[in-house]
Amino acid sequence: MKKLIAIGAVLALALVLALSFTLPVAATTTDVTTGAEMSGTGIPPVIKAKWEAHDDDPLTPGCQIIPPPSAWDPSTGILTEGVTDIEVWAVVTDEEGIADIMTVQNEVLHPDGSMKWQEVMVEIPITGNPRVIPPFVYDHLAEAVASGQITQALADDIIAELLKGEARIFKYIGQYNTHTQPAGKYEAIVYATDFGGSTSVKIHNNFWIISILAYAIDFDVVNWGFIKPLVTDTVSGNETMDPMTQPAGKNNNPPTIQNLGNDPLSLKLHFTEMVGKVQGKKITQFDATFMGYTIDPITASTWVDWTKAGPGGTAVKLTQCHKSQLDFSIHPPNTITSDSYSGKINITVVDP
Repeated sequence: MKKLIAIGAVLALALVLALSFTLPVAATTTDVTTGAEMSGTGIPPVIKAKWEAHDDDPLTPGCQIIPPPSAWDPSTGILTEGVTDIEVWAVVTDEEGIADIMTVQNEVLHPDGSMKWQEVMVEIPITGNPRVIPPFVYDHLAEAVASGQITQALADDIIAELLKGEARIFKYIGQYNTHTQPAGKYEAIVYATDFGGSTSVKIHNNFWIISILAYAIDFDVVNWGFIKPLVTDTVSGNETMDPMTQPAGKNNNPPTIQNLGNDPLSLKLHFTEMVGKVQGKKITQFDATFMGYTIDPITASTWVDWTKAGPGGTAVKLTQCHKSQLDFSIHPPNTITSDSYSGKINITVVDP
């Protein structure tokens, strides 16, 4: 009896084992193979994209910045230098993880290749769960696309990687001074360094500061006072921009002109006829001196300029931020009579 029971037990066990291998069982865990490698020098970060802002000419490829001119207050004589912000943007990734990105630097070079600045960029935090990109980042990406500095596909890819935590975005704001820094093509360079000391490939591109012509004069009257027939009289200038405080009809200051733009300028002007108030007699001959170069004679209603008044027909230029005195002379004819004479001087500046 015991023997039969033992045999029955063996058969029962065999049946259980057979059933355990033939009936399907739902899986509750999965094993996944893992792996990692450590490079001896580390994998450097990658500059995924870079661009500059703000673009003032969407119709021209690249970033074109039109700076404000400097300003001179005639009531106080105070000069306010024109300043505008230049923003450099960069998006950086790292195969070893974005936490490995230590610093992102940018350099900007003047048109002559000299250094304008070399500074560490500041990260714009992308935080939250889920991660949230600040609205102004979307605006700047759109501007970069509109100016042709990045493509829409790249902008979409940047947004996706920022939201997934696979990229970081950085910005630096520098300043351009119209009064002291030139117009032209500037070079911007961006590169990143990780905590292992590996540095990315440097990414270069250009942006443009547009040339502007601007000036100020510290006078609105040229009054020769009492004149005599056939006797030349001159109102001489100086190189001091003084406040215009004199009453109307009097010489405000010795005439001065100052360059408020970011490129050299030359001068263009013409005199109207000076007509006697009572007799109607006319004075039609004058001369003027700019940067020490005199154009003589100047006939009324004739425009003259100094773009070919220098040695050998070269342009006479007033360089950026500098001043020049202006001298004006009158040549009364022998036909004038006692009277009060008045007219105008039209002054403008031109690109030399």
